[in-house]
Amino acid sequence: MTSSTTAAEPLRLGAMADSVSDIHFFNGRLLTAADLSAEQAAREDADRTLARGLGSGVVEGLEVALLPPDAEGPALRIAPGLGLTPAGHLLRLDAPRRLLLARPPEPPAASPSPHGFAACQPAGTGIYVAGAGLYLLVATPAARTAGRAPVTSLSGSAGSCNADRRVHGVAFALLAIPFHLLPGLTLADADARNRVAYRCFGAGVLARHATDLMARGDRSDDLLEALRPHGLGPAMLPLALLAVTGSLTPAFLDMWAVRRPAALADAGANPLESLAAPRRIAVGRAMLLQFEGERADRLGRASAPGAIRARIHFRHLPPVGLLPFLSAAGALQFLEGMTVRGPVHLTAAQVEPLLRQSLAAPAIDTASDELVWLYAVAENRLAAADPSPPERYHLFASGHLAYAADARFNLHRFDAANVAIA
Repeated sequence: MTSSTTAAEPLRLGAMADSVSDIHFFNGRLLTAADLSAEQAAREDADRTLARGLGSGVVEGLEVALLPPDAEGPALRIAPGLGLTPAGHLLRLDAPRRLLLARPPEPPAASPSPHGFAACQPAGTGIYVAGAGLYLLVATPAARTAGRAPVTSLSGSAGSCNADRRVHGVAFALLAIPFHLLPGLTLADADARNRVAYRCFGAGVLARHATDLMARGDRSDDLLEALRPHGLGPAMLPLALLAVTGSLTPAFLDMWAVRRPAALADAGANPLESLAAPRRIAVGRAMLLQFEGERADRLGRASAPGAIRARIHFRHLPPVGLLPFLSAAGALQFLEGMTVRGPVHLTAAQVEPLLRQSLAAPAIDTASDELVWLYAVAENRLAAADPSPPERYHLFASGHLAYAADARFNLHRFDAANVAIA
């Protein structure tokens, strides 16, 4: 009877299992280009192994912003930064980069960059937008050669591959997202940006994830995983979502829908491992910052802040979110139609712990009747009469989180506290 699995090679206790091999140097050894290339490959393999151990995502920088259109058309600005791809490639951008969303008809010849940046096409400074739709902006490693090295040749002929250096850089590309991966959604929907973002965060951030927990495996960024057969490879680092209208005008740019802090991905099918894996905290942070970015963009475009409604423009909310520059009436107007209690007071010292507690909590379903608490910061209210009072803000929080407004002796003031809830 044969086993369907390949048997592991037996090892004696104390025997070594091979991993990375590199060149053994000694005096008198004849070194060839193949030997030195093998040494470089071994070093790069070791670096990628270390990077995979740290996890994929953005380490710092690499923020993406839409630039005002000019004569060359719409463009993006990529800030300097550092990132790690799932395959373990280190992506480092040393200087800001401007990327046109449509190439000029006759792009100028590419010139070497002092920062080692490689364009995502052989020439030019732009990336193609094929038409209206939704795109994923990714960064990927690239390399080019620079300079000419002196050579010797036994035949007396000049070397044909005498490049002096290999310059490693970053390339950018846009991947079209097929709309069949987003059934029932059009970019004209009021909540389209939010719904796409939560398809990227995945079903693992919703309250129902733990209902049938033992039947679930690791959690993933669902839409990004669905893009694997459509061109998203392990050597690519997602940076932003870009929606484009029929006139090739950017409708919105959303970084945090796909941007993740560097963290290890969930591994294995054990659901308990998934509950304790660090990636969920990274996704929780992305949910918080995605809401902040979309809220700021919408309030900036709205004729009046009161025109923005959670139930209309946001299919889901993070478990805790900030509402700056809104009065209590404005915050309640934003949450109109939802089951809201408050505003009630918490102290400034409770704000950060509440936010950090929320990073592993499920998202708020704006279409449900689940309770949402609205909090005001007591110190902001008490300082209202100061010559330069702090800017007021409110927080909303999922009712699944512990209630934070119970009055506590010597920590809360009588005129800015709440009766404890039994």
